[in-house]
Amino acid sequence: MKNVNLQFFQEELKRISEWIRFTDQKAALVAVYYSALISFLVVKKDIIVICLKQLSLGELFILNSILFLLLIFITLGIFYLFSSIFPRLKNHFNKKSLFYFGTISRMEFLNFIEKMGSLSEDEMKKQIIEQIYILSVIADQKMNNIQNSIRCLFVSIFFILMIYIYFNL
Repeated sequence: MKNVNLQFFQEELKRISEWIRFTDQKAALVAVYYSALISFLVVKKDIIVICLKQLSLGELFILNSILFLLLIFITLGIFYLFSSIFPRLKNHFNKKSLFYFGTISRMEFLNFIEKMGSLSEDEMKKQIIEQIYILSVIADQKMNNIQNSIRCLFVSIFFILMIYIYFNL
């Protein structure tokens, strides 16, 4: 760690922050698709109700099963989407980190300036490395939640296509 300069760690911290920003943009895009999916269902609601009244018992069971699964996957996908938007932010390693916004926000400004001025370069490196690790965990959680939300979205689209094709909506 002594051979690596502080700028390298700062650049790594920026890179991971960019990944977090990217996942937030991806979440916004996925939210648009969920909105379109739900809007489609709301628009087709009356046609679906009419179809339900005209179906045989077997067809009614199939359509109700598909609609139930569709509702589960949409709900689960939106849950994952919200989980990516609201990550769990905690610094479990250093309760006095001068690079974690939660710690900084609880300090008096002059106290913060004094403590930053007294940090050695090795301590700065250590605290930045902690932030790199914490942000990496957050980025990974956000990305996994987005991926799960996208999987649920694709399954939901598949069920809507089944309903659309099979029942000619």
